[in-house]
Amino acid sequence: MKHLWRKIVSVILALAMVILCLPENVVPVKTALAAQGDPNVQYVDENGNTVTLAGSQYTLLETTGTSNWDGHDNRPRTWGVSGQTTYYVVGVNERSKNNDKRVTYGSNQRVTVAGNVVLILPDISGSSSNTYGIYLQAGINVPAGASLTIYGGPNGGCSLTANARTEGYAGIGGNWNYTNRTTCGTIRIYGGTVSATGASTAAGIGDGYSGKGGTIIIGGGTVIAKGGTYAAGIGGGDYGDGGNITITGGTVTATGGAYGAAIGGGTNGDGGTITISGGTITATGGEDGAGIGGGNNGNGGNITISGGTIQNATGGSHGAGIGGGNGGNGGTVLIKNSAKVTANGGSNAAGIGGGNVEAAGNVTIEGGEVTVVGGKCAAGIGGGYYASGVQNITISGGKVTVSTGLGGSAIGCGQNQNSCGKITISGGTVDATAGGYLFSNRYFYYTAAIGGCFASGDKITISGGTVTTHTPSSNNSYCTGIGAIYGYGDSNIEITGGE
Repeated sequence: MKHLWRKIVSVILALAMVILCLPENVVPVKTALAAQGDPNVQYVDENGNTVTLAGSQYTLLETTGTSNWDGHDNRPRTWGVSGQTTYYVVGVNERSKNNDKRVTYGSNQRVTVAGNVVLILPDISGSSSNTYGIYLQAGINVPAGASLTIYGGPNGGCSLTANARTEGYAGIGGNWNYTNRTTCGTIRIYGGTVSATGASTAAGIGDGYSGKGGTIIIGGGTVIAKGGTYAAGIGGGDYGDGGNITITGGTVTATGGAYGAAIGGGTNGDGGTITISGGTITATGGEDGAGIGGGNNGNGGNITISGGTIQNATGGSHGAGIGGGNGGNGGTVLIKNSAKVTANGGSNAAGIGGGNVEAAGNVTIEGGEVTVVGGKCAAGIGGGYYASGVQNITISGGKVTVSTGLGGSAIGCGQNQNSCGKITISGGTVDATAGGYLFSNRYFYYTAAIGGCFASGDKITISGGTVTTHTPSSNNSYCTGIGAIYGYGDSNIEITGGE
């Protein structure tokens, strides 16, 4: 009997020690936030530090257990106060209806952010998938001058789902913006699972109709964004540029609405300024939109990729993987350092460079691992079908593997592009495979691994690196390794080094 009591006492003491070792007053959100008192909550900031927020510092957003699907209760429709920083924490009450324990705002309850709002998606004990978190059926408006910053708990945090329902309204970001065409505010995401879908003509995360994208920073968490028709997944709405988009971490899946880029501009919108230095990214452009860059009729903007993994940047039909949408040039694309990039162009569009009927703009690869596939009749890196305009392609480092569809050259011209501009290779490892000739509508479409059908370019210069070219064995009489089939620009080829 004495031994039994000793065992019981030992267990009690062990449990007491575990409780005492926990951070002071930090408790599982699921059971404690609904209780009396103000428990502390932890989140991870943008620098990776775990921060403890005192209960007196935040406003609790909680399920009541009595509200219906439309959320008719006392939850605030405006978050924050102009000119101030306000903290909100998502909580859960066990009395919530059914098995969905999310804080729910109804389809007519769009939240508006005022001032600087910090939203914490904490770790909730027992949470799984999207069962716990917050669901905003009308989305969140972040107007110009305001900011929304989202953090997750140390173990990833719970979820936020924001789906706009009114035309012109972003899932998270701007409202209909036809009159003054201003930008939305600043949106920062560092944790949690954030899913946002824009209504027609509005971005998933970014701006509403005619808005310019605002400032969007993604540094962590899991982000899923889908644009409405004519809008980007992340970036601009219809007639809107991408704004300023920075991705430094997290897992990002972006899908453009029809005619919008996945990340960048909406229809008639350029890509804006897009900077990627980390994270894992999958970007799928809508019809005629780039994976990363411009929407339909939009140029690529200024795109810098210095790190992270672009698992796949895929253009919609006639949109580049990275660069211009249908009718848009590639803008300025720079890939360097440790970036890992896979890009696929849509039909008649380059993998990296111009969309259909437009040239590459300025493409520079200084490092990283880059795998590119161009669309039919377009270059892998270079111009789209029937392209015109400025084109400068520079490769000075990295490992670059390029191929393309039938009728396209690997590096240089799209079909019926009379000038490939300047192609300069001074370093790195380049493996280029021509797409092979194509017979269509009584015409032969010839190709090159580096160069083009009608012209090898204003100048092709190879001074370093390791360069390997391939032409299809079945029809290599219609293809060339370096230069042009019709020889209009062969005198401008200069090889002074490399292998």
